[in-house]
Amino acid sequence: MRKYLISLDKVTLIPYFEIVAKLFSFITVIILVSILSIEDYGHYSFTISLVMMLSVIMDGGINNLIFNYSLYDRLNKIALFFVVRNYLSFFSIMIFIVCIYFFNENLIINIIFYSITTYFISTIAFFKMIVRGQGNSSLDLLTIIIEPFFRFIILLIFWLLKVDLNIEIVFVLLLGVSFFSFLVVYRFVIPTYDIRSNTSKKEINFLNILNESIYYLLYYLALIFIMRSEIFYISNKLGIDSVAYYSSALNIYFAIQLFFRSLINSKMKKIMNENRTSKLNSIKRLCFIVTATVFIIIIFSQLIFSIIYPISYFEYNFLLQYIIIGLPFYVMTNMGIQYFYIKFQTQNNFLILSVTALLKLILFLSIEFDNLVHFAYSFIAFEIFLGVLYFIFVLNKLYRIKPNI
Repeated sequence: MRKYLISLDKVTLIPYFEIVAKLFSFITVIILVSILSIEDYGHYSFTISLVMMLSVIMDGGINNLIFNYSLYDRLNKIALFFVVRNYLSFFSIMIFIVCIYFFNENLIINIIFYSITTYFISTIAFFKMIVRGQGNSSLDLLTIIIEPFFRFIILLIFWLLKVDLNIEIVFVLLLGVSFFSFLVVYRFVIPTYDIRSNTSKKEINFLNILNESIYYLLYYLALIFIMRSEIFYISNKLGIDSVAYYSSALNIYFAIQLFFRSLINSKMKKIMNENRTSKLNSIKRLCFIVTATVFIIIIFSQLIFSIIYPISYFEYNFLLQYIIIGLPFYVMTNMGIQYFYIKFQTQNNFLILSVTALLKLILFLSIEFDNLVHFAYSFIAFEIFLGVLYFIFVLNKLYRIKPNI
């Protein structure tokens, strides 16, 4: 009985650890803004956005699949998935590096370092989904917190010691932290769940495996493009310093998004199983929290920027006032994505997000944006568009869903 209660306590800690991990990540970004020059931080934000697109291809959508396999103890298939995602990651990084070299060889070192860093971080996430499916809360908590915590500690030490760091050294530090975290997690996961496969290359049917995860890959690729595409166009049209200024507002918005995403992910299935009255009450409470958050950020954006960023970023706090308007619609989007995920209808996410991404691409190719406000308007417009789409197809029907789906 005592063992059960301990296990239950650890399970209840998981959402809180997720939020704390996101908080560590956000504080780390604040430290980086303080350490790096405006130009270096612009290059950092651009590199992160670029590699995030790559990370979706590296993963192949497999991380989103393995939880269900682990949940039903199909660990032999997970071992095969692990092999496939390793091959996929290797070849994706190699091809991506070659393409970047011909596009902009000045980025190549940063891209190499952060691509490898991303491999280690995403592999930790792979392990997290395995142990979560198996109900191993101790290892789940470890995989959640280890990399963000050590990244925060290392950069905090350098910041407190007032050590001058350039962007190359920062990427080396991030690589070292991710590799160390990977080794620790690997050390605990592999003896518990032996996912190493003896399968030969000839026995692996890549197409069959990717066929299972293709919709996860494509919908997440479209989502990353929708959320990050302004960064690429700002870099091209306005320069790398403008990327830094825009990213300062976007990072705060993403941190708030992560909080609501964690909240929705932990509550969505419960909301779907509630009766109509409870369902509406849950949604009303969520709407109140979201609305209050938007007003607080708009009112205190100047104070927020003055506290967490150097003075050179202060005048761009108005971007946060614009971008935060998209938050209620992001919540609609995330609830819709989770609904289709729970209902195993990922192809619907793919259709909605890919159409939105295509429209956004057409917009950027058709219209010239000449200042950061225009890019903020674009970001808000597509947050609203996507939220309305999910409202039409999912959320307006949510209260009709019968309990115990």
